Amino acid sequence: MSRIVDLANELSQEIANSQEYRDFLKSKVEITKQPDSFILFNDYKNLQRQIQSKQNSSQIITDEEQSQLNKLKEDFQKDVFILNYLSSEEKVMELIANVNKIIAGSLELR
Repeated sequence: MSRIVDLANELSQEIANSQEYRDFLKSKVEITKQPDSFILFNDYKNLQRQIQSKQNSSQIITDEEQSQLNKLKEDFQKDVFILNYLSSEEKVMELIANVNKIIAGSLELR
């Protein structure tokens, strides 16, 4: 088992050294340096979490909440720093998903 853990740690390091991950870290730093972008993105994420939580507990989402979420989404889709961050995050997640598919496929877990 320790060999598997060692290989997983090695893989983790390789991912951390990948261009995809470095681009993600760079975009993360860039968005934090842009107060308006950072606030907008966090406001959207927080509201999205609140709405998700309400949905999970079968509470009704108000029209105001939905409208506010849509407005924030429209605003952040115009923000280059947010878009770069989301794009780079997606590439890292794709990389990890591909690794997972390879492992699951090799073990016939699909």
